[in-house]
Amino acid sequence: MSGFDDVVRAAALGARNRPLAAASLSAPVAATLSGADGAERVLEAAAAHAAAARTSIPVASATALNLPAHPTPVIDPGLADVLTRIMALDHPQDELIVRVLRLVRRRGLRLPPMLLNRAASALSGDDREEVVAVMDERDRAVFALDERWAARIRRFAQRDAPPDPARWEDGDAQERADHLARLRRTDPDAARALLADGAWLKARAPEREQILDALAIGLGPADEQILEERLDDRAEAVRGRAAELLSRLPSSALIARAEALAERHVVVTRRALRAPAVELHDIEMTDALARDRYPAKAHRTSASLARLEEVIARIPTWRWPDLVGISAAELARARTRCDGQKVELLVPLVRAATTWRDGELAAALADLNSSPAPAGLFGLLDEPRREALLHRLIAAKRYSAVVTCTLSWPSELTAEQSRIFARSLIAVTRPGSYISDSRWWGVLPARCAPEALDEVLDILRGAPPDTLSDLRAQTVITALELRRELLELTDRTDQEAS
Repeated sequence: MSGFDDVVRAAALGARNRPLAAASLSAPVAATLSGADGAERVLEAAAAHAAAARTSIPVASATALNLPAHPTPVIDPGLADVLTRIMALDHPQDELIVRVLRLVRRRGLRLPPMLLNRAASALSGDDREEVVAVMDERDRAVFALDERWAARIRRFAQRDAPPDPARWEDGDAQERADHLARLRRTDPDAARALLADGAWLKARAPEREQILDALAIGLGPADEQILEERLDDRAEAVRGRAAELLSRLPSSALIARAEALAERHVVVTRRALRAPAVELHDIEMTDALARDRYPAKAHRTSASLARLEEVIARIPTWRWPDLVGISAAELARARTRCDGQKVELLVPLVRAATTWRDGELAAALADLNSSPAPAGLFGLLDEPRREALLHRLIAAKRYSAVVTCTLSWPSELTAEQSRIFARSLIAVTRPGSYISDSRWWGVLPARCAPEALDEVLDILRGAPPDTLSDLRAQTVITALELRRELLELTDRTDQEAS
């Protein structure tokens, strides 16, 4: 047993149970001991072995990097200080960080290395594109040494380049999908021609799904045949993605099949001075319905009702009068029954309004007190309806719905929207409320109208003490103060454009 093994044994069993004898140690290690015994001798011996190991570790060979010089000037210290303090806040302020990065890029500047590293660590997902965008040639050369950044930097460099056929022939799955997506933007026919030989169908399921994702760019009737065939794909995820895209083509056979189901299974009875009565008749599962991705089972309702809801969600909203004699908005307000039980069609109609951008249907759904999913509708409503919906949600203490709504607000708030958001923030920060989406605490600082900043800060500072004591509210106030500093350091036009 080596001397170090004796040290390990003494440490594991205890110096009292397994005394460490100096004679069991190598001469160089024994010479360093102070003469102590027991646990202290064990610690000294361990430290001596560690020091000896460090001196024997070989030095790794270094590879010289031929990096370009920094061609871009760095931001001024004042702006760097504001960005540093934004990134140090207790609740993430990703939107505000992105706003600053866009400002830096627009001014033709870069971040100093340490601050660039912090921004790269602070952001995730698509926001990292903004980090790459603010890098200069030298920064990208260094970050590209990390595989986690290399592919992102390569895609950024190719973003504005013309499609390179070599990427389709020799690239990996992501490069092939990226090439197809770029080609779809400029020449959809040429993009479809790449798929004509069917070679892509031999790829693994994730790549086939990526290719369908590319077809979502400029989706049109000419894509239907490719998507219809993928309803028979061997991978469930690919079949589901194909059905989803076909559901966005009003002229597709999948939509026509849904309309035929609606004509047979949605029966409307008009009533004088009252909302129409709608009876939903069961839809039995068939192989054809399974192919069109209708559910065979359901968790919270009957499978038949789940299939009916899928039919309603898919049908273009303007076609309901020809199908059953009432509009989609009337269908939302109708007295609806299935198997003798009262049912609501709000969830599928919300999906339909969102898919087909139907403002009239969105308004009808928002006016219903029990509207279950206002977030998808919010962008379709006019300002008075948005405000009224928010007030109803706050009064009902449906704070999660308030958060979901305001997250879908435009990236630039008006002064009035900024004030509404501030009052909503006070309402949802009451004791006992819980907001699971951390992005919400960064919306107001990033999107607040510059001319409303002072008034919004006054609204927040006037909140009840129990709200002001909440760390989340304090973070928002501090972030708004930093946004104001940012405005003072930079040109207001620059800020509003970011």
